[in-house]
Amino acid sequence: MIRVRPAESDADLEAWRRVRMTVVPNERAPSAEELRLLETPDRLLLVAELDAELAGSGYASRSEMAGLGSLAPRVLPEVRRRGVGAALFEALAEHVAALGFAEANTTIGDEESLAFAKRFGWREVDRQVEQVRTIGREEPPHVPDGLELVTLAARPDLSQWCTRRSRPRPSRTSR
Repeated sequence: MIRVRPAESDADLEAWRRVRMTVVPNERAPSAEELRLLETPDRLLLVAELDAELAGSGYASRSEMAGLGSLAPRVLPEVRRRGVGAALFEALAEHVAALGFAEANTTIGDEESLAFAKRFGWREVDRQVEQVRTIGREEPPHVPDGLELVTLAARPDLSQWCTRRSRPRPSRTSR
């Protein structure tokens, strides 16, 4: 059985946060205290349970883009394709419509989620690509002939080129 309800208690907000951290691991999730501070009359946070176990969460509010609502259903990977996302989407879309919006936006991070959204009539209108570089053992840079690389620690006298020297300004006095 799927149950979707507002995230109201601290335990609900922590559950909402756990889902977000699982589904969107590369983004910071606000704490329960921060979520309370960010509360507005237009914002709706939901938690979803499947057979009395946490299964998903959702967010709906006004978008930062004029004339649009914003919503984000999120479902834990291990319980997807069981109707939780559809139940969240329905409740979130209803909230956005009650705010007076006929259209809404969302952010989708994978092809499976895009396919889910398309089943509900969504269409892709923008794509942002995140580029990530894994940092590890780095090879020293190639230094062109005739140049020498030094650290600022080895040549502190060079710091004058990195800072702006200010000139004293004449003081003004009232007469």
